[in-house]
Amino acid sequence: MIIKNKFIFSALLVSGIFLGGNSSEAYQSQVILGEESIKIDSPETAKAFYGELSGRENSFKINSDTPFNLYVNILVPDVFGAREDFTVEISKDGKIVAVLNGANSQWKNFYEPFAGDNYWKGPEYNSSVEAGAYEIKIANPGQVGKYALVVGKTASLSPGATLQSIFLIPQIKTYFFHEAFFSAYCNQTTLLFLVVCLSLTGLGVVAVVFYRNNRRRDV
Repeated sequence: MIIKNKFIFSALLVSGIFLGGNSSEAYQSQVILGEESIKIDSPETAKAFYGELSGRENSFKINSDTPFNLYVNILVPDVFGAREDFTVEISKDGKIVAVLNGANSQWKNFYEPFAGDNYWKGPEYNSSVEAGAYEIKIANPGQVGKYALVVGKTASLSPGATLQSIFLIPQIKTYFFHEAFFSAYCNQTTLLFLVVCLSLTGLGVVAVVFYRNNRRRDV
Protein backbone atom coordinates (compact mmCIF):
# COMPACT_ATOMS: atom_id res chain seq x y z
CA MET A 1 0.00 0.00 0.00
CA ILE A 2 2.88 2.38 0.78
CA ILE A 3 4.47 1.70 -2.62
CA LYS A 4 1.13 2.25 -4.34
CA ASN A 5 0.56 5.59 -2.60
CA LYS A 6 4.08 6.74 -3.45
CA PHE A 7 3.54 5.75 -7.07
CA ILE A 8 0.29 7.71 -7.34
CA PHE A 9 1.82 10.76 -5.64
CA SER A 10 4.87 10.71 -7.92
CA ALA A 11 2.73 10.35 -11.03
CA LEU A 12 0.61 13.34 -10.03
CA LEU A 13 3.70 15.38 -9.21
CA VAL A 14 5.39 14.73 -12.56
CA SER A 15 2.15 15.33 -14.44
CA GLY A 16 1.74 18.61 -12.62
CA ILE A 17 5.26 19.70 -13.55
CA PHE A 18 4.79 18.71 -17.19
CA LEU A 19 1.34 20.18 -17.71
CA GLY A 20 1.44 23.08 -15.31
CA GLY A 21 4.85 24.55 -15.94
CA ASN A 22 4.80 27.99 -17.62
CA SER A 23 1.01 27.75 -17.99
CA SER A 24 0.65 31.51 -18.34
CA GLU A 25 3.07 31.51 -21.30
CA ALA A 26 2.02 28.26 -22.96
CA TYR A 27 1.39 28.38 -26.69
CA GLN A 28 1.62 26.14 -29.71
CA SER A 29 4.66 26.75 -31.91
CA GLN A 30 4.83 26.11 -35.64
CA VAL A 31 7.67 26.77 -38.10
CA ILE A 32 6.23 27.76 -41.49
CA LEU A 33 9.35 28.41 -43.57
CA GLY A 34 8.57 28.10 -47.27
CA GLU A 35 4.80 28.35 -46.75
CA GLU A 36 2.98 31.42 -48.06
CA SER A 37 -0.61 30.56 -47.09
CA ILE A 38 -1.44 29.07 -43.69
CA LYS A 39 -4.81 28.02 -42.30
CA ILE A 40 -5.41 28.72 -38.62
CA ASP A 41 -7.81 26.52 -36.65
CA SER A 42 -9.05 27.42 -33.14
CA PRO A 43 -7.99 31.08 -33.46
CA GLU A 44 -8.43 31.81 -29.74
CA THR A 45 -5.80 29.20 -28.79
CA ALA A 46 -2.39 30.83 -28.44
CA LYS A 47 -0.14 29.95 -31.38
CA ALA A 48 3.20 31.28 -32.58
CA PHE A 49 4.06 30.97 -36.27
CA TYR A 50 7.75 31.36 -37.10
CA GLY A 51 8.15 32.45 -40.70
CA GLU A 52 10.26 34.40 -43.15
CA LEU A 53 9.31 36.54 -46.10
CA SER A 54 11.10 35.36 -49.24
CA GLY A 55 9.96 37.66 -52.01
CA ARG A 56 6.23 37.42 -51.28
CA GLU A 57 3.84 38.31 -48.50
CA ASN A 58 2.62 35.61 -46.14
CA SER A 59 -1.09 34.98 -45.62
CA PHE A 60 -2.90 33.44 -42.64
CA LYS A 61 -6.57 32.52 -43.00
CA ILE A 62 -9.25 31.98 -40.35
CA ASN A 63 -12.80 30.74 -41.00
CA SER A 64 -15.08 30.88 -37.99
CA ASP A 65 -18.80 30.10 -37.79
CA THR A 66 -19.08 31.80 -34.41
CA PRO A 67 -17.90 35.10 -32.90
CA PHE A 68 -14.49 34.93 -31.23
CA ASN A 69 -11.74 37.04 -29.73
CA LEU A 70 -9.07 37.84 -32.29
CA TYR A 71 -5.61 38.61 -30.95
CA VAL A 72 -2.75 39.28 -33.33
CA ASN A 73 0.80 40.34 -32.49
CA ILE A 74 4.03 40.36 -34.46
CA LEU A 75 7.49 39.84 -33.02
CA VAL A 76 10.98 39.64 -34.47
CA PRO A 77 14.04 37.95 -32.94
CA ASP A 78 16.30 40.26 -30.95
CA VAL A 79 19.33 39.70 -33.16
CA PHE A 80 21.54 41.92 -35.30
CA GLY A 81 19.85 42.89 -38.56
CA ALA A 82 16.29 42.07 -37.48
CA ARG A 83 13.72 44.17 -39.35
CA GLU A 84 10.91 46.07 -37.71
CA ASP A 85 9.16 47.43 -40.79
CA PHE A 86 6.58 44.66 -41.13
CA THR A 87 2.98 45.52 -41.93
CA VAL A 88 0.19 43.25 -40.70
CA GLU A 89 -3.10 43.70 -42.54
CA ILE A 90 -6.22 42.13 -41.05
CA SER A 91 -9.31 41.80 -43.23
CA LYS A 92 -12.76 40.22 -42.92
CA ASP A 93 -14.56 38.92 -45.98
CA GLY A 94 -12.22 40.98 -48.15
CA LYS A 95 -12.65 44.26 -46.22
CA ILE A 96 -9.76 45.68 -44.19
CA VAL A 97 -10.41 45.66 -40.43
CA ALA A 98 -7.05 46.90 -39.16
CA VAL A 99 -3.50 47.58 -40.29
CA LEU A 100 -0.59 47.19 -37.89
CA ASN A 101 2.27 49.31 -39.21
CA GLY A 102 5.55 48.24 -37.68
CA ALA A 103 7.48 51.10 -39.27
CA ASN A 104 5.40 53.62 -37.32
CA SER A 105 5.28 51.68 -34.05
CA GLN A 106 7.51 51.60 -31.01
CA TRP A 107 8.82 48.06 -30.60
CA LYS A 108 9.47 46.86 -27.05
CA ASN A 109 11.92 44.26 -25.82
CA PHE A 110 10.09 41.08 -24.81
CA TYR A 111 11.47 38.05 -22.97
CA GLU A 112 9.74 34.72 -23.62
CA PRO A 113 10.42 32.44 -20.61
CA PHE A 114 9.23 29.15 -22.16
CA ALA A 115 12.31 28.90 -24.39
CA GLY A 116 14.34 31.71 -22.84
CA ASP A 117 14.51 33.95 -25.93
CA ASN A 118 14.43 37.72 -26.41
CA TYR A 119 12.27 39.39 -29.03
CA TRP A 120 11.26 42.82 -30.20
CA LYS A 121 7.49 43.05 -29.75
CA GLY A 122 5.63 45.07 -32.36
CA PRO A 123 2.05 46.34 -32.70
CA GLU A 124 -0.87 44.13 -31.66
CA TYR A 125 -4.59 43.81 -32.28
CA ASN A 126 -7.07 42.51 -29.71
CA SER A 127 -10.83 42.62 -30.28
CA SER A 128 -14.02 40.58 -30.12
CA VAL A 129 -15.05 39.93 -33.72
CA GLU A 130 -17.99 38.44 -35.56
CA ALA A 131 -18.07 35.15 -37.42
CA GLY A 132 -16.63 35.20 -40.91
CA ALA A 133 -13.59 34.64 -43.09
CA TYR A 134 -10.51 36.51 -41.88
CA GLU A 135 -7.14 36.95 -43.51
CA ILE A 136 -3.93 38.20 -41.92
CA LYS A 137 -1.28 39.38 -44.40
CA ILE A 138 2.34 40.05 -43.45
CA ALA A 139 4.56 42.11 -45.72
CA ASN A 140 7.34 44.69 -45.78
CA PRO A 141 9.37 46.60 -48.38
CA GLY A 142 11.33 44.04 -50.35
CA GLN A 143 9.38 41.15 -48.75
CA VAL A 144 12.31 39.85 -46.70
CA GLY A 145 12.90 39.17 -43.02
CA LYS A 146 12.13 36.74 -40.22
CA TYR A 147 9.20 37.16 -37.88
CA ALA A 148 6.97 35.40 -35.37
CA LEU A 149 3.22 35.92 -35.64
CA VAL A 150 1.24 35.28 -32.46
CA VAL A 151 -2.48 34.55 -32.86
CA GLY A 152 -4.76 33.85 -29.90
CA LYS A 153 -4.30 34.39 -26.16
CA THR A 154 -5.75 31.25 -24.54
CA ALA A 155 -2.90 29.10 -23.22
CA SER A 156 -2.82 25.50 -24.41
CA LEU A 157 -1.76 22.82 -21.92
CA SER A 158 -2.13 19.89 -24.32
CA PRO A 159 0.72 17.38 -23.77
CA GLY A 160 1.01 16.85 -27.52
CA ALA A 161 1.23 20.58 -28.28
CA THR A 162 3.74 21.06 -25.46
CA LEU A 163 5.94 18.25 -26.79
CA GLN A 164 5.80 19.66 -30.31
CA SER A 165 6.83 23.10 -29.06
CA ILE A 166 9.73 21.64 -27.08
CA PHE A 167 11.01 19.71 -30.10
CA LEU A 168 10.86 22.89 -32.22
CA ILE A 169 12.82 25.04 -29.76
CA PRO A 170 16.30 24.00 -31.04
CA GLN A 171 15.24 24.66 -34.65
CA ILE A 172 13.90 28.09 -33.69
CA LYS A 173 17.02 28.95 -31.71
CA THR A 174 19.44 27.94 -34.47
CA TYR A 175 17.57 29.45 -37.43
CA PHE A 176 15.92 32.52 -35.91
CA PHE A 177 18.37 33.41 -33.15
CA HIS A 178 21.59 32.13 -34.77
CA GLU A 179 22.54 30.11 -31.71
CA ALA A 180 25.11 27.33 -31.91
CA PHE A 181 23.80 23.77 -32.09
CA PHE A 182 25.00 22.90 -28.57
CA SER A 183 23.54 25.95 -26.83
CA ALA A 184 20.26 25.55 -28.74
CA TYR A 185 19.74 22.14 -27.14
CA CYS A 186 21.06 23.12 -23.70
CA ASN A 187 18.20 25.26 -22.46
CA GLN A 188 16.00 24.99 -19.39
CA THR A 189 12.94 23.76 -21.31
CA THR A 190 14.81 20.91 -22.98
CA LEU A 191 16.44 19.97 -19.68
CA LEU A 192 13.03 19.98 -17.99
CA PHE A 193 11.72 17.70 -20.73
CA LEU A 194 14.61 15.27 -20.13
CA VAL A 195 13.92 15.31 -16.40
CA VAL A 196 10.25 14.54 -17.05
CA CYS A 197 11.16 11.67 -19.41
CA LEU A 198 13.55 10.18 -16.88
CA SER A 199 10.96 10.59 -14.13
CA LEU A 200 8.28 8.88 -16.19
CA THR A 201 10.71 6.06 -16.97
CA GLY A 202 11.38 5.66 -13.27
CA LEU A 203 7.66 5.63 -12.54
CA GLY A 204 7.23 2.94 -15.17
CA VAL A 205 9.85 0.79 -13.47
CA VAL A 206 8.16 1.29 -10.09
CA ALA A 207 4.80 0.34 -11.62
CA VAL A 208 6.24 -2.88 -13.09
CA VAL A 209 7.85 -3.82 -9.76
CA PHE A 210 4.63 -3.07 -7.91
CA TYR A 211 2.61 -5.18 -10.38
CA ARG A 212 4.97 -8.13 -10.12
CA ASN A 213 5.03 -8.03 -6.31
CA ASN A 214 1.24 -8.06 -6.21
CA ARG A 215 1.10 -11.03 -8.58
CA ARG A 216 3.54 -12.97 -6.39
CA ARG A 217 1.40 -12.29 -3.31
CA ASP A 218 -1.72 -13.46 -5.14
CA VAL A 219 0.05 -16.68 -6.15
